[in-house]
Amino acid sequence: MATNNIVRTAQASKRVVIQSISAKDSQRMLLYKDSDVVAINKPAGIAVHAGPGLTQELTSYLPLWQYEAQSPPSIAHRLDKDTSGVLLLSRTAEAATRLRRLFEDKMILKNYCAITVNVPEKAEGSIEVPLSVKDLSTQQSNTHGMHRVILRTDKIDMFSEALAGTTLPGGLQLAWTKYNILSSYGRRCSLLDLELVTGFKHQLRAHLADGLTCPVLGDHKFAGPLMRKYPALKKKLQSLGPMGYTKGRMYLHAYQVQIIDYFGVQRPLTIMAPLPPYFVQALKSLGLQIPSKYRNRILSV
Repeated sequence: MATNNIVRTAQASKRVVIQSISAKDSQRMLLYKDSDVVAINKPAGIAVHAGPGLTQELTSYLPLWQYEAQSPPSIAHRLDKDTSGVLLLSRTAEAATRLRRLFEDKMILKNYCAITVNVPEKAEGSIEVPLSVKDLSTQQSNTHGMHRVILRTDKIDMFSEALAGTTLPGGLQLAWTKYNILSSYGRRCSLLDLELVTGFKHQLRAHLADGLTCPVLGDHKFAGPLMRKYPALKKKLQSLGPMGYTKGRMYLHAYQVQIIDYFGVQRPLTIMAPLPPYFVQALKSLGLQIPSKYRNRILSV
């Protein structure tokens, strides 16, 4: 089910901001519904949870997906404000507990598409670099409460597949991302298929930017420092034309969620969300092609 033009938006520093979601919009966003789970295609520009400086968050609209249930659904996992795509909602307390355990056991697989500035050296690979959260607050500037996820390359030896997804003492997050290049245009930009093996906050963005030196197009939080560090990367960004700015849309989309052991069903439940129209247009503008075997998965549902 496509979600073209489902929300009213406003532009703020070229970053899309969602102003409201109507009942009609909520139905267009709906991807899947049963007695346990609702899945929606979240648009970019609306935060999942409330936070500092946010005027709209998805939690305010959860009653739109209540339907015949006794209470509104709850959010089952995170999705960044400027990331679009599949978001699972739990309709009961039992379903919420079940989904949480499935996430912990890595029985829910999440795949994303990303347009990146720069192209990875290898066609496919695995990023197994731990993360931690750095406090950016200083007394000299107005940055109170600001944090950034960083790679801990000094702790690579702490990673193991058996412990992936856990947080060690000191806040060390054992993060794991797999990637595959779907298309590239020279060495300027690429379209990646990403498997989020573990689900830490900002994991994909940090792994791509700081791990591969291939930041997500439009990701000002993680691309900005790289542009200052690598002048050649900044030139690549500028060469992308109208898309070559770091404070516009962020081209990261959760196109598929697969639940391996879905509430006793003997086969996996797969939920897919098509790419937003602006994402598809950007691919065309940048000369990036979607392989034929992916087209049915990420262009239509």
